[in-house]
Amino acid sequence: MICHIDFETKSQADLKKVGAHKYAADLTTGIWVLAYAFDDGPVHVWSPMNPAPLDLLNHVKNGGEVHAHNAAFELAIWDKHCVVKYGWPLLKPEQCRCTMAMALAMGLPASLDAAAKAVNLTIEKDEEGKRLMLRMCQAANDNWSDGDVERLAAYCIQDVEVERQLEKRLAPLSKREQMIWEADQHINERGIFVDIPTIQSAIDIAGFEKEKLNKKLRKFIDINASQVAAITTWVNEQGYELPSLTKADMAAALDDRKCPAIVKEVIEIRQEFAKASNAKLQAMATGADNDNRIRGTHQYWGAHTGRWAGRRIQPQNLPRPTLENDEINDAITLITSAPNKLKKYGQPLTVLSNCIRGMITAPEGYELIAVDFSQIEARVLAWLANDTSTLNVFNRKEDIYLDAASKIYGEEITKDDDLERQVGKVATLALGYQGGVGAFQQMSKSYGLKVTNKRADTIKKAWRESHPAIEKFWYETEYGAVSACAEGIKEVKVSKHITFLKSGSFLQCRLPSGRKLTYPYPHVEVCGFYKKGTSVKQVREHNLVRDVEYIDKDDSNQTWEKPTLFYRSAKNGQFIQHSTYGGSLVENITQAIARDLLAWAMMRFEKHGLKIVMHVHDEIVVEAPEGSVDLNHALDLMKITPFWAGGLPLAADGWIAKRFKK
Repeated sequence: MICHIDFETKSQADLKKVGAHKYAADLTTGIWVLAYAFDDGPVHVWSPMNPAPLDLLNHVKNGGEVHAHNAAFELAIWDKHCVVKYGWPLLKPEQCRCTMAMALAMGLPASLDAAAKAVNLTIEKDEEGKRLMLRMCQAANDNWSDGDVERLAAYCIQDVEVERQLEKRLAPLSKREQMIWEADQHINERGIFVDIPTIQSAIDIAGFEKEKLNKKLRKFIDINASQVAAITTWVNEQGYELPSLTKADMAAALDDRKCPAIVKEVIEIRQEFAKASNAKLQAMATGADNDNRIRGTHQYWGAHTGRWAGRRIQPQNLPRPTLENDEINDAITLITSAPNKLKKYGQPLTVLSNCIRGMITAPEGYELIAVDFSQIEARVLAWLANDTSTLNVFNRKEDIYLDAASKIYGEEITKDDDLERQVGKVATLALGYQGGVGAFQQMSKSYGLKVTNKRADTIKKAWRESHPAIEKFWYETEYGAVSACAEGIKEVKVSKHITFLKSGSFLQCRLPSGRKLTYPYPHVEVCGFYKKGTSVKQVREHNLVRDVEYIDKDDSNQTWEKPTLFYRSAKNGQFIQHSTYGGSLVENITQAIARDLLAWAMMRFEKHGLKIVMHVHDEIVVEAPEGSVDLNHALDLMKITPFWAGGLPLAADGWIAKRFKK
């Protein structure tokens, strides 16, 4: 039997800020009702005022399956609250199935009501009940009538009905993905150990420094540095046009010779004030349990590609340090011992921002072991496109950025040519997914590289000319996706690694691992035309009309249609239509394969007893007793090529330290 469950709870703890694990364990947390149903049977309701639901407890005790939407929350409430308070049997992740994970794997929205609407369920979420639930979930307000509780129970029953019907429209996770989801629950349960005493001191320093910046700002304008709209308005009133206070716009203004000195000073104050240090540090302090561990920071299938997303402290989005590791370690020591000396490393808020990674640490007697794939996306892309020239560079263990630069400049570039290598690096990172001048310039900002748009266009053309296999792969991929949407076509094989197929209302891309990327509700529209003068050869090279029989000779007077693929995806709470193209599809596929490589490596680490506490993009972080793990062993595990990725040249790097670092 399968049991579907849903809790409705109350607490003074803020679930979004503290996470499910800390929320469930909070002393103010309580349960209003629990709704549950076996298979397609009636939905039952239990509340703490009633006898224990023995049928449900026996089901869990005997290892029965439990299904829920966002099962991680139900797991936390059951194990952190019900087991502790009511003596219920432990519920294991291996017993659970999550319909939210299934929905995300199909490219659908995460929330239950949005996912139900996306698949056109006739049963919808109870919006009135939802509003009541949002009010009743606050433990500080207990003045609710029996009628309110009954109404909330009806809402909970409806949630179980919706989840049960939704699951019938979803494909279950594959056996491998279910195992990865289960491992994800254990990793989130272990949590990330953080240095709370130093974090608290850093928060105090940040508050003091921000007040100093506010006082400095008030010499020019009577507002606080947190008031973004007011600062933007003031800057424009000074006769200088500033679109926004984003990092990019502020940096551009500071580089602009026409920007008045007084405006630059105000922008510099705001720039320093906006450092991530205060928010990140506060999130760490708020999210840590009594054992100084932050749990539940990784969201399974947080991106369309299947990659994880970060929650609360956002481990995937920690500030990139500008100080050296030795300087950061010294600064962390100064935070608690001599905060006035932090200035020797720069502005205090900037220094604190540099120290955020180091606030993630190992407890006494333990150390962190981190390993990550080297240049994984460039390797996967070259492997997918069968770009033998680039693959040979990796196989020879040569510098891919020097190789790219040499091809761009038409001469040998060495490690002594810093600027040229930087151009090669930015080109490799920015242009592999059909990016143009805009993509190159955006990536250039991240690495402090400055070139004109004309020069960027020249670099783009040179990079594409030296990587014809990758350029061809963009167009072959777009053609495969478009063709798979055509009526009567079951599968389109793009290469030996990638196949597109249509399954009902979903376009799927079968990856080498067997996992599928899903694009909901795809359709093709003619949204443009090739310009007159475009030859048949050029059109065929784009592979969009290569099988049309009437194209039998060059005809420069023909206007060729350009089909565009559209699909729907969740964005900002809405399930909306997007267009896509070859380069974007290739980016999805490349990042999805990189994710699979990471996930398979994670499973190997867990199997070999290396307990993962965190993973960031393509990096795995293990916590272990000091001296118990050989770094080379961890690197060897990371570099094992799965059976489905033969010929892919993997490489990895790593370190062992007390504190997390870049």
